[in-house]
Amino acid sequence: MHASNGNALVAALLVLLLASVATLLTLHVGVFEQRATGNLVRSRVAAELAEAAVAHGAAWIAGDPMRLAHGAQWQRCADLVEADAFPCGAVADGTQRAGMYFWTEVGGDRDGDGGVDVFDARMLPLTDGRITQVGAFDRVAHGAGVVLCRTARETPARCTTDPAEEGGDVAYTVVGLGRLVDEGARATVTQRFARTAAFAPNPRMPPVIASGSVDLRTPLNVVANPNAGGHGVPISAWSRRDVLKSAANTCHPGEFFDGAAAAFQSGSLTCDDCRCPLAGGLVDTHDPEGVDILDVDGSDGSNALGVNLDLEPGGFPCDLFAQVFGVVARIDADADAFCESRAPQVAYVAPATMGRMQLTADDAFLYRHAKRIIPRDAAAAALMRRNQALVESYPSPALAGLVWCQRACDIGSGDGLGTPAAPVLLVADGPLHVHGRVFGLVFVRDDGDALDPATGGNARLRLHGSAAIYGAVVVQGSVDQASGARAIVSAPDVIANLADTIPAVHAPVPGAWSDHVSY
Repeated sequence: MHASNGNALVAALLVLLLASVATLLTLHVGVFEQRATGNLVRSRVAAELAEAAVAHGAAWIAGDPMRLAHGAQWQRCADLVEADAFPCGAVADGTQRAGMYFWTEVGGDRDGDGGVDVFDARMLPLTDGRITQVGAFDRVAHGAGVVLCRTARETPARCTTDPAEEGGDVAYTVVGLGRLVDEGARATVTQRFARTAAFAPNPRMPPVIASGSVDLRTPLNVVANPNAGGHGVPISAWSRRDVLKSAANTCHPGEFFDGAAAAFQSGSLTCDDCRCPLAGGLVDTHDPEGVDILDVDGSDGSNALGVNLDLEPGGFPCDLFAQVFGVVARIDADADAFCESRAPQVAYVAPATMGRMQLTADDAFLYRHAKRIIPRDAAAAALMRRNQALVESYPSPALAGLVWCQRACDIGSGDGLGTPAAPVLLVADGPLHVHGRVFGLVFVRDDGDALDPATGGNARLRLHGSAAIYGAVVVQGSVDQASGARAIVSAPDVIANLADTIPAVHAPVPGAWSDHVSY
């Protein structure tokens, strides 16, 4: 009996010992898992801070086009003592990195870690809206540096620090740093972005482009773009239908401005009394239509219907809206080289109500990007942003940028629209009658569902009295005979000033995210 009791006691002690060992092992595993979980949380928080820094930095750069302009804040990566130092080292290719810039300026504690060091001096000024706490982590630091590539004109794949070689396009890599100051956790994330133009004006465009017939007979004068057809090849009018023209009312710019006292306005030549000479360089003694007229009228080059042969069916833009704005608004449903049908509608969100809807591609583009809109009715006004409503009067020289006029678009005698330095990109839902002076590009749009191939569209443009347009006109329809003795004057410098009409788009380059580098 006593032996049995002793055995039971030993067994009980063994069980307790095994239970204790199991408990200790379980506690050890639990502590390990707790530590691992804590490390994972800290790592994720640091990575998210770095991602936030990249997003914040990219948004800050995109917020003002001048932030990518030349200035003392942009220093060459090649001048760094350590080639792989922050932020330039985020670009692995040393040859490419040598042609890049990095942002640097003195600005105090940029990442919020409580100190000021070389990292802060190379970070963007992102102190507004900076994250100061994440959950229980009340000491967090994050900031972003940027490496800038100004692409070379001749070889766009190469970055250059020589302003004479620059082509105008840029790409940049935002380097985001995230850190938990008291926890020893840090992360680095990089993302490459490219800046692409949402609207690219063409200084070589002819002064008159129309999908319908064009009547350029006197008293209208048209000054050709001297390089519209290639270097040294002048074009005055380009149409997929017929152009009617008097013998001596298109000319070279020099011939036009020599006709009277021209004046400079904001660096551009203007002349209210100039006319094309009777014996100008574009006058053909046997044919009113010289080499500067591109149209379709049955010409064989020798039958007095035009020096140039007829355009081939595909020689004229199928969709004029796409030609000017780069957005496909119409499609060619019957393969006749003319885009008469609407392209599929696209999604649009009304800013005032946040309501989702479907709009035609050209309407959606104009609602998104127009600086000012003159709405046709209350329904159209409901699709606008508040800052798109007219503040200036219409028409007015103070109006510049993309202006979309949906009704009552005529420009009266003595009125003006735009200036040479701040031209207008007017989209008028036609018809449009111009009596005054316009600086910029006038696009007269047919907003109907289908365009008639026979007419090129129902939009119409007509100039009256003392009208003058310095720039170019594009018409989804016809240009009617003018009733005044003024001019449409090609002005490449004015067209070039439309470059910032629609802000450039900053977009991440696919596949260019990385966490391969650590700072």
